[in-house]
Amino acid sequence: MIMSDKLQAKVAGLKDIDSYTWDPHKGLEVPLQASVYCHKHVGLLRSSNSASAGYLFHRERDSYDSELDTGDMALQCGRHVDVFKLWTYFQGRGLRAIAEGV
Repeated sequence: MIMSDKLQAKVAGLKDIDSYTWDPHKGLEVPLQASVYCHKHVGLLRSSNSASAGYLFHRERDSYDSELDTGDMALQCGRHVDVFKLWTYFQGRGLRAIAEGV
């Protein structure tokens, strides 16, 4: 419904809620798992998922800004390729074709 112009009214209140999950694998027939979790709370994922595993996340490195290292705030640690699967699906099908299929 999120992707369809004709069904937008059914999700009009989405902007007013605290959080939601979306699994394009179910609703859009994306061939692989690619779940999305959206929320309004800054720092929530880091505080609830952080393992602070020093052997994985080297905060003392000068070569990069450790605040950009999102691995310690994700459920699957460093597995952020799920979003790439979703991006390639959108690129391959196009938003218009996806919306028409809903």
